[in-house]
Amino acid sequence: MTEAVQLTGAQVILNDAEARYAVRAARKSHGLPPDPSTVESVKDEFTEDEIRKMQHAMDGCTRENAIERLREKQAKKPKLHFCHALDLIADRTPVDWLVKNYLPRRGLAYIYGPSGGGKTFAAVDMSAAIAKGCNWRDCRVKQSPVAILAGEGNAGLKQRLAAWVQTFGPVEQFPIFVSNTGGMIDTFEGLGEVEAALDQITRPGLVIVDTQSRWQSGDESSTRDAAAFVRNLDAIRDKYNCLVVVVHHTTKADFSTLRGSGAYLGAADAVFLATPSEIGGVKRITLSCQKMKEAVEPPPLQWEFDSVILEGWQTEDGEEVTSAILRPCDLTKDTQGRPAKDIPPEIAVEVVREYPGASQNELADLLAERATDFLKRKVGKDTARRLLVKLATIEPARLIRIEDGKRITYRLTALEASQKAKPGELI
Repeated sequence: MTEAVQLTGAQVILNDAEARYAVRAARKSHGLPPDPSTVESVKDEFTEDEIRKMQHAMDGCTRENAIERLREKQAKKPKLHFCHALDLIADRTPVDWLVKNYLPRRGLAYIYGPSGGGKTFAAVDMSAAIAKGCNWRDCRVKQSPVAILAGEGNAGLKQRLAAWVQTFGPVEQFPIFVSNTGGMIDTFEGLGEVEAALDQITRPGLVIVDTQSRWQSGDESSTRDAAAFVRNLDAIRDKYNCLVVVVHHTTKADFSTLRGSGAYLGAADAVFLATPSEIGGVKRITLSCQKMKEAVEPPPLQWEFDSVILEGWQTEDGEEVTSAILRPCDLTKDTQGRPAKDIPPEIAVEVVREYPGASQNELADLLAERATDFLKRKVGKDTARRLLVKLATIEPARLIRIEDGKRITYRLTALEASQKAKPGELI
């Protein structure tokens, strides 16, 4: 958003930060107090950590002076600027986690899986632990408010949240806010509506978009429309300095491939696949990391679905109301597939090198067969396919994913194409 300010007959276009600073400076020069109608609350401009760092940099100045200095820097700082490499190296701040080893404090993440596979249950379980401030699967959590953009409304989510609180409570603080309906994040008007709603609640540290199809008006397979969607997710991330997690579906033909354009995987900082399974009549869900941009991929996790009778809830006929929760369990060996990292990436690279133009399904069959021979154990086609997807989305990528309608193929990156396996290596 920009604001037009009239200055001695000339019209100058200022961004929000510049406009706020200009108004404050003008009122201050005339001895007037700040205008509350034109100044956003401090909590919407800067984090407490930013204010403390500025106070320290200014030799312990007052909080008000630190805030004013931050506003000056914000108004004068160009959108595009450079940082010296030595300054980057000098900042030894480690990865800031929202959920240690699994979710970064800021960025874009995806949780995807087949319809009815439990991906939203995983998102709710994680969100509830973040809101409560308790460890999630023995991982430290940074307590933060959570906003869930519920594309299908909040009716179904309220029972899942009630079951979680009843099972894992009590909760002294539980700042989870759930929208009453869906919208369109990828349009200018839709983004404005989402931000206006988020402005009415406690500043979120986590925003859940459930599901992508309910919040996207464009074609999810179009690179142009995907870019618009991701760009507006980035706008939410930047405005609230938070993590945005999108819940999305797999393709119908392949329960390990994220549906739509490959731009979503490329833009994400963390990606998790929710895989359903059933062992001994008990439904389970396995959450496995497919991409972790700034750290080592964490190990997969597994839960069992457990039915919960909601206390005090009744249907119109006086019957009990039930919901489900996820109970942590040990990872079993007979779930669908194994972590893709078990297969040496060099095998996948060589398969793509030897079979240019082969489809993703054909490459997955070939890779599964060759990996089975190499590892001396059965490797499934889904596991092989996940490795192909991973090698096209990690940084630096080793494969390039090409989508032509419903057909998906892979080719080597320029660097990989210039190299050849040495005799005796893996293949």
